[in-house]
Amino acid sequence: MSPYDIFRSMDRRKILVLGIGNAQLDLIKWSKEYGLEVHACSYSKSGKGEQYVDYFELIDIKDADRVLQYVKANNIDLIYSIGSDVAMPTIAFVAEEQGLFSFISQKTANVCQNKAILRESLGSDFSYNIPFRKGKHLTELESWDTYPAMIKPVDSQGQRGIYQVGSFDEVKANFQKSMEFSSSHEVIIEKYLEGDEISINAYIVNKEITFFYLSDRISHKEYPGGIIKEHLYPSKYAYMEESLKTLVSKTVDKLDISNGPVYFQISIYRETPYIIEVTPRFDGCHIWRLIKMTKGIDLLEITMSHLLTRHVDPSSFTAVKGTNGQAFILRFLSQPPLSTVDYSDSKPVSGHLYQEFYYTEGKTVPTMNGFIEKTGYYIDFAER
Repeated sequence: MSPYDIFRSMDRRKILVLGIGNAQLDLIKWSKEYGLEVHACSYSKSGKGEQYVDYFELIDIKDADRVLQYVKANNIDLIYSIGSDVAMPTIAFVAEEQGLFSFISQKTANVCQNKAILRESLGSDFSYNIPFRKGKHLTELESWDTYPAMIKPVDSQGQRGIYQVGSFDEVKANFQKSMEFSSSHEVIIEKYLEGDEISINAYIVNKEITFFYLSDRISHKEYPGGIIKEHLYPSKYAYMEESLKTLVSKTVDKLDISNGPVYFQISIYRETPYIIEVTPRFDGCHIWRLIKMTKGIDLLEITMSHLLTRHVDPSSFTAVKGTNGQAFILRFLSQPPLSTVDYSDSKPVSGHLYQEFYYTEGKTVPTMNGFIEKTGYYIDFAER
């Protein structure tokens, strides 16, 4: 029995969810099941989550002042979001202004949401950091001489505006395209590391790692920017777990991440881990479901219980199941942007342990990263 089961369907506190997209659907449905009064806001009503909330308002989640006004006007008790970098500074700002519980400070949220500030905060002497340079003008990147490299908007999400470049001529060709996805009109160029990628999902309680989960991250090699294709568990880099825990511990200490979930995207280059991304939130890939399936640990439930009660039951992190040596895969269904949604190749679903479709068949696939878009996902046993 969960620590809060006696309150389920009895708690009418109000939660404001920032965003109504596919990542937020998990949070929205959990909140509804728990019995919270669910409010949501977004710059658009196109997200699937809009149909499930009790109240919806057209507000850009990056507009912290308008979100704050909504929280005040509607006596909101809790504000949260999962899978969204741009939501975290707004959450931290509103929570501090209203005295609501939040896992992170405004400073930490702002650092982790901006790739350039993150790199600067980690520092050039931090062994897990990657060489970089930021710039608002092309001329600021002209003297960069480490290729291949990755050029990225400093403050976007969802792999938007990310390009691999092999020369300054390619930087010039992609600079403006990358800049278009940056709200602060700034890009970052980073050394490209040829190697495998892994994901780390950890949970921090009072600055201590209380949960650690390692999976292999496989991206679409035919498209730029590391667009996610699938996650595999267990990771082939499980033998590095202790050194990777050291990476997590040093990073959360440096960034002042004291509580809550934290997600890392890591590149393994010559047996050395380097941080591609670190963010104090859930990933946008539903890995919590993979964790629940393989460990019997419900990280979403733990996170929400922590937010609602301000406490964590240590027994919540005790694994209640194992994999018996079986490998698992979380694979995304993907189609080109603006194509017609078609799940015919994904049926029947009887062989899958879990499957979710994001869109209705026959509709148009929306454009997010502009190359290949996620239309759903499934979890199943994997061959290794």
